[in-house]
Amino acid sequence: MGAVLLAVTGATAAAAAAPLPSPPPPMGAGSSELLPVPVSPGPFSPGPSGDTGQLQLSEQGASGGAVPVSAVVLSCPAGGAETHPHAAQACAALGRADGDPAKLPGSDRICPMIYQPVTAQVAGVWGGKRVDFRHDYANACVMKAKLAPVFDY
Repeated sequence: MGAVLLAVTGATAAAAAAPLPSPPPPMGAGSSELLPVPVSPGPFSPGPSGDTGQLQLSEQGASGGAVPVSAVVLSCPAGGAETHPHAAQACAALGRADGDPAKLPGSDRICPMIYQPVTAQVAGVWGGKRVDFRHDYANACVMKAKLAPVFDY
């Protein structure tokens, strides 16, 4: 077997002898980082059927962090406690899809082929049934195209 020779310079030796830096403080311990805040759409009594519901829509980036990139509340029929800017169109589209985001027809929007993965989530109640939808998309444009007009916010 051959011998392996490693050269150690004065700078390398000094760096090796230096103590390791201390770990960063935990989040919330004097840190200026944002902490996740639970969002509650408030009380809701779903109707037995039909195009009624209250859903929380959110988009998360690839980092998988607990804090969504964006989130809105959609109440149908529109005019309730929603924060969705196009609630009437989103409610109508969900009504045609029986409240299932996977059945939305989407749009013919052209999107760049840049891989910046995002996750779309829809949670709540539609027509008296629980909705729990989660899907990964190549980027935000593809997500908005597939889930239009529900994710047009």
